[in-house]
Amino acid sequence: MTAPPRHGSVIVIGSSDAVLGLGLLGIDGIEAHDAETARAALTRALDDPSTRLVLVDEMVGAALGDALTSASDAPQAPLVVEIPAGGAGLEAGSLRRRVERVLGLAEEG
Repeated sequence: MTAPPRHGSVIVIGSSDAVLGLGLLGIDGIEAHDAETARAALTRALDDPSTRLVLVDEMVGAALGDALTSASDAPQAPLVVEIPAGGAGLEAGSLRRRVERVLGLAEEG
């Protein structure tokens, strides 16, 4: 029996806690501690043709600024989603609304 085809990879960009925590789930990660390393990590993830989903913790997202917005709004793969940093709560439904907007299933607003 063969394994199902891989549809692409998921990468997390963030603090060592985010990379370690999601790494325990089998998700590859790139640590970023400042704007320069965050931009380099985002570019690396976006340039990899196998990447389908990039998770960026909110602390790194803040350092990326417009680069994160541009990547998140791009219509082509990969999907870029900001996630809460350690200890932060995720506003109910915000991730779902963002994914629906990116996929064109919801109005922008």
